[in-house]
Amino acid sequence: MGICVHKEQKLTEVRSKSELRGTRDPTQRQRLSVLSVTGEESKKVLNVYAKQTRGFASGITTKEEKDEQGTVLLLGHKLVIQGMHEPEQQDGFEDKKTSMTGDTIGEDVLARSGLAFICKKGLKPESPNQDDFCVVLERANILLGVFDGHGPCGHDVSNFIHALLPKLILSNPDFEVCLSDVMKAAFLEAHEHLVAHCEHPETGFDCIISGTTASLAVFRGKKLLVAHVGDSRVVLAKRRNDALVAVPITTDHKPTLPAEKTRIEEHGGEVKQMPFDIPYRVFIKNKDFPGLAMSRTIGDSVAHGLGVSSEPQVTEIDVSEEDEFLLLCSDGVWEFITSEEAVELVGKHVQTHPKQAAEKLAQLAWTRWLKNEDEVVDDITVIVAYIPKLLV
Repeated sequence: MGICVHKEQKLTEVRSKSELRGTRDPTQRQRLSVLSVTGEESKKVLNVYAKQTRGFASGITTKEEKDEQGTVLLLGHKLVIQGMHEPEQQDGFEDKKTSMTGDTIGEDVLARSGLAFICKKGLKPESPNQDDFCVVLERANILLGVFDGHGPCGHDVSNFIHALLPKLILSNPDFEVCLSDVMKAAFLEAHEHLVAHCEHPETGFDCIISGTTASLAVFRGKKLLVAHVGDSRVVLAKRRNDALVAVPITTDHKPTLPAEKTRIEEHGGEVKQMPFDIPYRVFIKNKDFPGLAMSRTIGDSVAHGLGVSSEPQVTEIDVSEEDEFLLLCSDGVWEFITSEEAVELVGKHVQTHPKQAAEKLAQLAWTRWLKNEDEVVDDITVIVAYIPKLLV
């Protein structure tokens, strides 16, 4: 890739700075989606609280490795591109490992059809890539999804949900009748499946303070439906008067939004900003945990007992001739890049080279993180769908 040399130079530079100053305490990273749990007392309280709210797991556990995931399913052509287990910790900006089985249709064919995806490991040495994605092409339906895990088991949660959620949607007998209701029900069901899965001791991970965002877009004919929880934003680029305009389809689910804050407070939660922190977070009242920076997620059983919800917001759009492309990205992109900037950059390349467009957006996100955070880069996922080619 054209950015590998730049990436290695940056990584060497950052690691040299870390050696001089010492590694930053990961519990102090202000942009984490959920605060790290420290101290045995906090762990005990969380365990008790989780058992009271539904007994989601027997304790706080952490899984050191993840089967680096990300799935493309092309049903009908029987193409499966799937993440492979990575025995060694990935380097920063390294792609998720994938394998391909089935017909001779690969990423290059998808790119020529206007579809491309990038999923990059961030610069968080103590954590695997917690982002995930899915692409499903099933007859006349196209399903795209981005999942951003958080917490000690966030990579396991996103891995579990990214495979489950599309199946719940596509297998629902009402899929052709009322897709909006099907998508909403699938999110709620996926959360319940995760909870039940984590109750089994052999599962090896829990969702007490771990969870994931989920943003799913489904093209069906000339209809586009988007369902989401969390802050993995979906943006539609429209061409108006020969200029591209960024139209956000989703709203980041932050606990400071009036309706979200009211729901949390009604359930006994508290929304506050800790000293020297950046986002407002959800806490047990008069406690300093769990500290979730979103008001809707899948997982996060403690926060769900405080009014955090897995019910998605669903938006339905009639695709028109002015709709140019769709972006689905984790907040590794959106933390330091506006929707307008992303659309402008991707728009320069997406018509002929969607993969290059996704790469350039990921590279810009990486550069912005290093500029603003110095030693920390979040995982970065980009899905680009060039609509005129995709829906021919």
